[in-house]
Amino acid sequence: MRIAWPAAVERGSAPDHSRAERPASATRSLSALTRTGFVRVGVPAVLLALLFVAVRYWVALSPALSETYYDEALTGLMSLAILRGIPQVFYWGQPYLGAEDAYLVAGAFSLFGPSTFVLRITVATAAVLWAWALWSIARRVVGEPFGLVAGLYLAVPPIFLTYIQLSSHGETVSLTLGCLVLASGAALLDERLGPRGQRWAWVALGITGGLGWWASQMMGMFLLAAGVALLVARPRVVRSPGPYVALGLFFVSSAPFWIWNLRHEWATFWHLATWGNPVPPGLGYRVSMVVWPLLATFRNHFWDGRAVVLPRVVDQWWWVVLWVFYGPALAVAAIQVGVWVARLRRRASPWREPLDLVVLAFWLTVAAHLATWFGTSGILRYSMTFYATVPILGAVALGRVARWGRTGFAIAAVAALVVLGFNALANALFVRETAGQPSRPVDAAIRRMEELGVRACYADSRVAQVIAFESQERIECADFSGYRNYAFMEQVDAVDDPATVALVAHQRLKSPSPDHLARMLALIGGRPEQSVVGDYVIFHHVVPPDDRIRPIPPVGWRATASTDPEAAGRAFDRQAWTWWTAPKVDGEWFSLDLGAPHAVAQLDLLVAPDPADAPVGLRVETSLDARTWTPVADLPIVMPGVHWWKGHPRVDESGRVLVRLTPRPTRYVRFTQRGSAPPGSEWSIGELFAYEAAEAPWAAPAAAVAALEEARQEFGHYMDDPGGPNPRRAPVTEAHRRGQVSWRRVFAAADRALALAPEWEEAHHLYGLALAVSGWTSDPDEMVVRARRDRAWPEVLRWAGLAEATRPEFWRSERAAAVAEARRELGVSAASGGTTAPSPRRRLSARFGRDLELTGADLPAEVRAGETAHVRYYWHALSRMRDDYWAFVHVHGPEHELNQDHVLGPTLFGTSHWEADEEVVEAVPLPVPVDTPPGPYRVKLGLWLPETGKRLRVTETDLPHAPRYVEIGTVTVLPPASGGTARAAPPPRP
Repeated sequence: MRIAWPAAVERGSAPDHSRAERPASATRSLSALTRTGFVRVGVPAVLLALLFVAVRYWVALSPALSETYYDEALTGLMSLAILRGIPQVFYWGQPYLGAEDAYLVAGAFSLFGPSTFVLRITVATAAVLWAWALWSIARRVVGEPFGLVAGLYLAVPPIFLTYIQLSSHGETVSLTLGCLVLASGAALLDERLGPRGQRWAWVALGITGGLGWWASQMMGMFLLAAGVALLVARPRVVRSPGPYVALGLFFVSSAPFWIWNLRHEWATFWHLATWGNPVPPGLGYRVSMVVWPLLATFRNHFWDGRAVVLPRVVDQWWWVVLWVFYGPALAVAAIQVGVWVARLRRRASPWREPLDLVVLAFWLTVAAHLATWFGTSGILRYSMTFYATVPILGAVALGRVARWGRTGFAIAAVAALVVLGFNALANALFVRETAGQPSRPVDAAIRRMEELGVRACYADSRVAQVIAFESQERIECADFSGYRNYAFMEQVDAVDDPATVALVAHQRLKSPSPDHLARMLALIGGRPEQSVVGDYVIFHHVVPPDDRIRPIPPVGWRATASTDPEAAGRAFDRQAWTWWTAPKVDGEWFSLDLGAPHAVAQLDLLVAPDPADAPVGLRVETSLDARTWTPVADLPIVMPGVHWWKGHPRVDESGRVLVRLTPRPTRYVRFTQRGSAPPGSEWSIGELFAYEAAEAPWAAPAAAVAALEEARQEFGHYMDDPGGPNPRRAPVTEAHRRGQVSWRRVFAAADRALALAPEWEEAHHLYGLALAVSGWTSDPDEMVVRARRDRAWPEVLRWAGLAEATRPEFWRSERAAAVAEARRELGVSAASGGTTAPSPRRRLSARFGRDLELTGADLPAEVRAGETAHVRYYWHALSRMRDDYWAFVHVHGPEHELNQDHVLGPTLFGTSHWEADEEVVEAVPLPVPVDTPPGPYRVKLGLWLPETGKRLRVTETDLPHAPRYVEIGTVTVLPPASGGTARAAPPPRP
């Protein structure tokens, strides 16, 4: 039989049916074509779907996919929540990846019951639409049979795509919808489509575009490609209702996305703009980070670091596939760009047919990968987006070869079989290689926990999510910190019977390793039973240590340390807002003298308000005489946050470290940092508690317990919407979370608990944790601002007092105003401390730009060489500033120049933190070297930004000046004192 292929108007383009002469029979209506073409279209579509599902079914039955992995388990757990009537918007813990696949799976669960297989096969079956969409586009470009190759490629894909489509985590549904967007756009670019078909195409474009955008914004390039191509190719389309119908349906279909973002300060967009590492600088490196992962997915990789082992013959087969399919696909995309250029030179529209849309989507995908962290991260699953266009481009290349006559057709047919055969073999090798793996090992662990009477557990999220879903939530298993869904952790925390709560570790996934967890349980005095089930290690029925201990009051305590020994007393001043700190370097130590021997039974270190300041590792030693030391704990790595809760161990993110020891007479305790962290890391002790053996357990007063519970209840609002974005994963949502809490109430209740029980560790722990979560910084003036905003008036006075004590050289009117307001609210007399507004000895005026005015400068009349003088500057903020300005201060004298360049204000409280109309006074040292020639020195001052080198212009002044600086006075340098020893005067207090 002779095969006739339609001629192309120009090389590389689709047939232009609008220009060809048509016989009368060719003008049949679309309905007539549909009736006569059902067999030609319907039968292949059904066979394609059956082949697609059969391949997924075959692979899904392999032991490697018999149970969920952690991200898939989230979909299953979200589906179960939907069946309980709890709506879902995004994947738990993050502000992106819509929950459409969870709704699909929930429907399947309601019909067939929840299971891993139903979870996998439901999403994979929905992806049949992906194959149909690519087939639809390809047949518009090259006709049949090679249009069908694109669909067959999706039906029998590389093992990567099979594996990903069976792994329900949002990407499959979003890419399916993205391909439907392209198919709708391609249909609208096809001039053969009648009015009725156009109406349905616009509807499909709007609905699939909206659902796809909600599912994942990574399909935005497909929306952009479709929109731009349609507007360029069909500019008159804006006069028809189609685009507006599609736009309306887009917003209706993606309504959950927009409503959620309206309520959460557009967190999705902020997150996607800021998440991940910076994009690598070199274009060549970025190209390699896009190309090599993509080629790995085409070949034999199915997950990061995991690949099917290819026999040598099959490996060589891969190179043939690369050159007969993927290389030509890229060539088609490149050639079509040349076609666009040629059209533009003829002043014609560059985009006008379905192939243009596909190629445009391909190059937009390339650009998106090169321009984002996601695309250049090397993570395999982000290469999925190329599977929307590459199969079509490959099919187009083969279709063009087939036009070269019988030989070309034979070559193209063989090439298609080579590609599909390689993909089928890779899938078969995966099934064979994984056949020996254990099937559903989690079942044995679940069965063992149920035999032990365990009904709840804590574990790393990658373990907890799997146990929770695979047990159908019969076992409530929570991540240690509620990372993905805080409600799970609250449910486990609420369990009152410690015998039913376990901790689970995993030999392979670790975080922590079973051995490490065992050492930490021993460190806090726990004696667990262990059950090992495959890779799972279950720590259950943990016997706690003797609870007959009481806190030792810190009266008479003294301390010294390897770093900053003068501040060592802050570690036990019972003020959670102060701390001792040292570099997180191996060998740093802190030594405590209890003042008298005690039968010490437990030592606890709180690092709040910064949990990151926990030690890397820790050695603890005790002594009676500070000469002979006995080691009681020595861990190269600690797991901070392990503590006791309702009689069982628990882990939180507070960073605290508990050390339980056999009671022994002890007066001296030494803590030594083991291991080192990256430069700049710090080891801190916020509060140190020591406990001694007692006749009965110590308990806080009932009123303190009630106050702390009140603080906890209000603090708990931070995780309202427990399955919403976790700030650990999406820091941009932190402000929204903080806004859900009345920090004034939290701190007020915690303050009452601290006042009633100053030695109660839990009260200090919660106070420090509240500081950390509410947005604590190490700058006391910034904390004054935040406490004032939260109307936490005791905290305003507390932080203002700390600012005055630690930085007497810096005064600001807004701090004074905050103190005055706090005193009024608390009914505290103004005579109970504080500083008055300082006044310059010499008033002056010098305005710099529209931001700052210098209103005074106290210069010493004279200073002796070898001494350090202090210059006080008085500033007025004319507006709220975005930048932290520096002052350049040049002191010019006889053949010599001194320099006093400095940032305005403290390092962490520069001008970007100052309020409009705020008055600020700073005292800055001016060291005068001993060899400075004596004589008068003129002081010139200006403002600049070191990042850009920009200097502010002097806009108004009563001083001698140049365009970008003013002269503020003269200082006389005297000869050095006898001996030439440098001296430093103390900074003046404002």
